[in-house]
Amino acid sequence: MADIEISQLINQRLIALAGKTLIFGNGICAEYIAQQLTDRGTEIIIATQNKSLDFDLSSTFRGKKDKTAEVLTGVRLVSCNGFDGNFDLLFADNGKKISRTAETIILAEKEDRKPDFALYGVLPSTNVISLSELTQTLANGIAKKKFSRVKKIVLLTGLFKESNPVIAKEVMQASLRLQADLRIQTYIMAKNLKVASNGMEALFHETKKNGVIYIKFTDVAPNIHQGKDGVLCIEFADELTLKQFRLTPDLIVVDETISPSDDLADLVSILELDTDLNGFAQADNVHRLSVFSNRKGILVAGSSRSVQSVADQLIDASNASLAVIEPESSIAAECKDRTEIKSGLCVRCLTCYRICPHRAVLLNTGPVVDSMACEGCG
Repeated sequence: MADIEISQLINQRLIALAGKTLIFGNGICAEYIAQQLTDRGTEIIIATQNKSLDFDLSSTFRGKKDKTAEVLTGVRLVSCNGFDGNFDLLFADNGKKISRTAETIILAEKEDRKPDFALYGVLPSTNVISLSELTQTLANGIAKKKFSRVKKIVLLTGLFKESNPVIAKEVMQASLRLQADLRIQTYIMAKNLKVASNGMEALFHETKKNGVIYIKFTDVAPNIHQGKDGVLCIEFADELTLKQFRLTPDLIVVDETISPSDDLADLVSILELDTDLNGFAQADNVHRLSVFSNRKGILVAGSSRSVQSVADQLIDASNASLAVIEPESSIAAECKDRTEIKSGLCVRCLTCYRICPHRAVLLNTGPVVDSMACEGCG
């Protein structure tokens, strides 16, 4: 293929922006992105390894007939080639190969939540449940019936590992519902409760005002006993008076560890994205903007890039959608030759091809810079 043909292929993006957007994900962030993009007339493909979607596309599109979307469920990404404006993707579905082309890719995978039962030395049971189970019970309106005989509840959070604001907020919101609405005496046992995010300090004071009791531990964690007969007992010492206390709750709620999904790990490897130390698909990104990755044309939103609340995931979804529907004029203005490979000096060692973090170097008879992907980092 001649160099002029490569250049023409690279500049296709500036001529027509009618390509599809591929969304990897199966949760609220992916749903909100799908809704916003289709409302603007963008064609989308939704891909997930799950056998079905967790949301209803018909409600996402609000009954509009002119919205076009393809759903690929139970598929696994095998390979991705190309660059911003022209990604060629290969999926596997029970041995069958599926090829698709996308202009933009958005990672909006759900996070994994794992209850920390083992961390606290307890087993899940009718009176030892996870935070997700509690919040789901409260959301479904069945808490009053399910907890009709419960007088005391203890929520455990951050006692053996660093807490995070998302979990801390869910713990406090649930405790407020239990204490204020259901009149169940609620205790929160924590080591270092994170209340620095928006509205958390006010929520903390509201819970205390309604009667939630906080028990903070600095050095020695409480001893939690779960009898074979189901009886629960928590023994601890007050760190100021050193007086011993014994609490026998009817229900213990255990916090959770939020981590990237296993699906995300496979995706970032194939898409060659940078990750942080926890495996989320965004490290120190060059744009210093919320949803961009180290590869132009690949966006990362919601729980694919960090531990986020639902509100923050919706903000990320809006940012990703805006990045996709950005006017052609501004994209054209940004696209300019930033790096030049001088043919007379190039010895075709392919070092630039191997180390470019943005995958902006293509191979023809020699290396060619994709101006749409190049960030001019040197």
